[in-house]
Amino acid sequence: MTVLRSLDEQLAPAHTALLVIDVQNDFCHADGVLAARGADVARTNAVVIPRLSALVRDAAAAGVFVVFARIVQSPRTNSEAWEALEPVTGDRLVVEGSWGADYVDGLPLDRADVELVKHRHSAFAGTSLDATLLARGIRTVVLGGVATNVCVEGTAREAADRDYYVVVLEDGSGAAATDLHEQSLATVRRYLGRVATCDEVAAAWSAAAALAPDPNEPQEIRS
Repeated sequence: MTVLRSLDEQLAPAHTALLVIDVQNDFCHADGVLAARGADVARTNAVVIPRLSALVRDAAAAGVFVVFARIVQSPRTNSEAWEALEPVTGDRLVVEGSWGADYVDGLPLDRADVELVKHRHSAFAGTSLDATLLARGIRTVVLGGVATNVCVEGTAREAADRDYYVVVLEDGSGAAATDLHEQSLATVRRYLGRVATCDEVAAAWSAAAALAPDPNEPQEIRS
């Protein structure tokens, strides 16, 4: 199989999926649990969500496969080790059936081809994501959402280990603090794949669409 070196080659719509990770109330909303714990969600709301939402629409228009994923906690799925990651006191994050576990309002969920629920950081862990992508011939995953340094990076790491080309969205991903976001992007650049802006990705898809044959134009048939 040919190695895809350029960003445009890697982002060809026919073999690319856009993964939107954990854009949920507890992580993003000013009334969510993460904000109550001291996280700064201002950039997520002012920059990440609007730009990522626009890119979802661009992806759907270009024929890119769109996946929304959200993480949910419950006694049914939490192990002892997973429980130890939560504070002993205070509100829990993304509890099954809660407002905090819901997607934030305004996301273009109607553009999703698949919506999946996960119970660990990586969207591949314990889900059908890999089988779904392989069945569609996906070679590249574009990742956005929150948090850059946790579930986005966790998914990016597993995607790279599963031999997908990885592109993480610089302005379509957010974290609780700027330094955490930047450090995670540095890791992606060095070890896992590429970092690109939403505009750069959208431009690649637009260019691919411009080069694609018009399905309404008659095609020459050669004998």
